[in-house]
Amino acid sequence: HHAGPIGLGLRQAGGEGGQVHGSGALRLLLGGGLLLRGRFLLCGGLGHGLSLGLLIEVRGAGTALGLLIGVGRPLADLRLLCLLLLNVFDVHHRGVLVSLRLGRVLFLLPRLLLTGGIFHALLGILFIGLLFSAAAGQGAQHPAMGVDLIEASPAAAEVFAIADEVRPGTSEQCRSSSKEELSQTENTQPCVFVHDLAVAVALRERGVVPAACAGFSLGEVAALTFAGAFDTRAGFELVCERAALMATAAERHPGGMRAVIKLDAAQVEGLAKQAGEDCWPVNYNSPQQTVVAGAPDALQALDVLVKEAGGRAMKVAVSGAFHSPYMAEATEGLARYIQAGHAPSPLLIPVMANMTAAPYPADPQAASDVLANQVSHAVRWVDTLHALQDQGIDTFIEVGPGKTLSGLVKRTLSDVRVYSCETAEQVAAIADELV
Repeated sequence: HHAGPIGLGLRQAGGEGGQVHGSGALRLLLGGGLLLRGRFLLCGGLGHGLSLGLLIEVRGAGTALGLLIGVGRPLADLRLLCLLLLNVFDVHHRGVLVSLRLGRVLFLLPRLLLTGGIFHALLGILFIGLLFSAAAGQGAQHPAMGVDLIEASPAAAEVFAIADEVRPGTSEQCRSSSKEELSQTENTQPCVFVHDLAVAVALRERGVVPAACAGFSLGEVAALTFAGAFDTRAGFELVCERAALMATAAERHPGGMRAVIKLDAAQVEGLAKQAGEDCWPVNYNSPQQTVVAGAPDALQALDVLVKEAGGRAMKVAVSGAFHSPYMAEATEGLARYIQAGHAPSPLLIPVMANMTAAPYPADPQAASDVLANQVSHAVRWVDTLHALQDQGIDTFIEVGPGKTLSGLVKRTLSDVRVYSCETAEQVAAIADELV
């Protein structure tokens, strides 16, 4: 359901050792593609013949696999098409960026060209793309989030039912909305919260009870709700208010975010300062991944600086400069909302705070301040993970859509067990193993 870009390539005939045939004129090669439901890329090209390609994401393998098949013209046409498509396509799925750019792709290119026939050989080209994690939280949403839990778990079904009472249509939005609709902040936050909490209560229903909780950005509200700070209705209402406030702040202060990899946090902090006053490191995801938020012009300057330093800056698919000073108005609004009778209750399970990488304070006013300030301050995820391990935590279960946080745990800690859980089947499997 996503329209892909169209590539246009020109190549002079007569090159590549006779593999390109013609009368010396320039021949035209067209390539285009269509991204279907976020996981399949169907591409094709026409250049005195026909070529078709299919890219399939391999879940959990950290790779993308593809097959390109051509009929009618020799190998050079197909290779040119493949290079063209790889150079123009970036495929996003579940908050993870699969980069298929030239120079980062390994070709296994058998030269199986048959000569003398009208139809040349079918040529298979296998390519492997490098996969990088993007920022967790709002990038993890996807269609059909958690709907199988409604039938499998009464506790999860109750979470969805309460969400529908407060915000009619939430369950259906989780079930059938497009990725574009789910990517809008006012839709992302309620839907991801419901899925997070539904998985957590389904696991608890099966006897999986954590010693501590932590949530990344939006996930922190789900963690607090699960730990008893809010009941399901109050937690969901808080998330809806939070989403509206952050969306308004993003409209008033346009900005974006970049995930910087291959550089440590100190290097990224220095580059962000060089990029401009409106540029801040905001998510410390892993030792080699830090997310920066800021104004569009500052982020463009950051892109150049990161490349010069040997790193890579990837655009994060969000609608604002979240967890930065641009969200100060959202913090003020959330503080007013919390003070108006929505303060958190004492926790039944410790919850680690994004802003401090320490447990939420027991004092209600102090806890309220931490919660309100979270939206405009950095997420100290690396410090949070180390603090949990120092407390003796050796098993981590990521609840909700995607596997981004699981990957961050694996890249940050050693000697730990890590599980991703978002479906009823995974809930059952994890409960059978751990209980």
